[in-house]
Amino acid sequence: MTACSLRLFTLVNQGKDTVEKLSESAGLSQRGARILMDAMTSLKLLEKEGPRYKVADEVEGFLVEGKREYLGDFFVAMNRIFYSPFLRFEEAVRTGKALWSVDESGRHVPISREEGRLLAVATHHLRAPAARALASRRSLRVRRHLLDVGGGSGAMALALAAANPDLKITILDRPGVCEAARQNIEKAGLSHRVTAKGSDFFTEPLPEEADVHLFSNIFHNFGDEQCQSLLKKSFDALTPGGELLVVDYVLEEDGVSPTFSSLFNLFALVVMPQGGTRPYSVFREWLEEVGFVKIRRRRLDGASVLIEAQKPA
Repeated sequence: MTACSLRLFTLVNQGKDTVEKLSESAGLSQRGARILMDAMTSLKLLEKEGPRYKVADEVEGFLVEGKREYLGDFFVAMNRIFYSPFLRFEEAVRTGKALWSVDESGRHVPISREEGRLLAVATHHLRAPAARALASRRSLRVRRHLLDVGGGSGAMALALAAANPDLKITILDRPGVCEAARQNIEKAGLSHRVTAKGSDFFTEPLPEEADVHLFSNIFHNFGDEQCQSLLKKSFDALTPGGELLVVDYVLEEDGVSPTFSSLFNLFALVVMPQGGTRPYSVFREWLEEVGFVKIRRRRLDGASVLIEAQKPA
């Protein structure tokens, strides 16, 4: 996480490939640069020949800025936002209470604008593989307007817009996050079809003109009652015959697999007061209670699962 925060891999890739060059470019002590670079070499993230280092081919696409699969910003966010509360992980296990972004009484404290920006950038890269998988496997050409609830900086929306040239998309999220989304939308040249609207989707009604709703990595952040409330709001706002798409980390019925979805709950324990991953059967029960039909699931990329449902016509 520190190597990503210091842009170590990007700088080495740009030719700052010795201890002297990296320390000067990144403002590091030579001792610190050497120890960190050698540690990254030991982990096979860097390779070393004489005094020169290079980013290992297997990880270059993930750790060098500008690469398609770049994930460095995710590790920067983990380092700056979440590392500190995890030093108290034992306390979270003992009490069952979240430790991040809470005051002394345990009440939630809104995150800062800078933390919101960091999270938006981090999740943009993290969602990209699942976004591409969804866009390639789930055509929405018969649909006209998609509402991306909690769409963050627009990774899902932009992939779906590119794959469905007639689809209009509205991203709904916090105002600060929408700023990052608008930058990505403009960069992609999709401002004529994709917009970002600041809103608290728990306290404000959902817009009613959309015939598709997308919730990507939303439900694992919240408790059962909040999730059920969101699904009811979605059902009420969708046009008749409209579709609901849920992309999330979903557990098997044994509650312990797949590994990523199970281990994610360690993160949820520290960060999310009532959140966590759930089995598909829980989602299906919620959807049926609200009134959705034609419920099914399919695996996307890695741990991501797509759950589909429809509002009766």
